[in-house]
Order: sequence, then C-alpha cells, then structure tokens
Amino acid sequence: MEAEPGIEAQGQWKARWFFRAIAHEACGKLWERFPDAAAFVGEDCRREAFARYPQLASLNLDWVAFAFRGVVMWDLHVGVVAELAHQPPVIHAGVHATASLWPRLGPMLEALDWQALAGEKLVLNEASAIGEIQLTRPAAPSVSSTPTIW
Repeated sequence: MEAEPGIEAQGQWKARWFFRAIAHEACGKLWERFPDAAAFVGEDCRREAFARYPQLASLNLDWVAFAFRGVVMWDLHVGVVAELAHQPPVIHAGVHATASLWPRLGPMLEALDWQALAGEKLVLNEASAIGEIQLTRPAAPSVSSTPTIW
C-alpha cells in the first residue's frame, strides 16, 4: 500500500491543479489574439525558480505566468498570484516585469487607461525579493474555483 502524500505534497498538488485550470481557461481566450501565448505554472517551474532565487528557501510558487513570443517569461509576463492560505483565496493579477526592464516599459504601461481596460485602476508594487515591478489589480477574494481575470 502506498503512503498517503504529506500535507505539503497535497498542497502542491492542489496548487498545480488550481493554476493549470486558470492556465487552461485563460489560454483559450488568449490564443484568439495571441496564438503563441504560453502558460507557466509555478510548481512546474520549481527547479528554475530556486536556481534563479536561491535566497528564497520558501519561495511562493502559487502562481501562473503568461508569456508571449519573443519575451523571456522570467523578464515579462502577465502573472496571476494567489494566496491560497486565505479563505477564500486572494488573487492578484497583472503585468510583471524585471526591475531592469521597468524604466523602458513602465511609463508606457502606467499611461494606459487601466480603468477602461481592466475595469479598475492597477496598483504598482515592487517585489524586491524577486526583482520584479508589478502593475496589478488590487487583491480580491476569489469567489469561484477559478478567478475571472479578464
């Protein structure tokens, strides 16, 4: 008889399922306009994430990132991050870029009318531990099994 997976393994499995569901739903919509869009689930990128950020032993991998042709996912992506420990889970979604790209990209992104595009003003956040600047929707509880981010 196989041993039951530990709590941590169960949590990782649930996070993978949750973010794969988001990836599947979102890519179906993205591919209409961006056929080369690709989704990356945090738990599936564990080895590379820890190689890039070794200082973060407990790096939160509860995310899915959407990258586009010609762009390295780690440098620029649309990110969906969840705080799954909250009940209901809290979802953050927005544009994430490395701090080195932000001086060129940030002014253009910040000038967009996000109220018209996303239904609300986006919030600028510096995630210095991973070297990202994030322009995201304000955190909001998810009321469904997969959040609506469009």
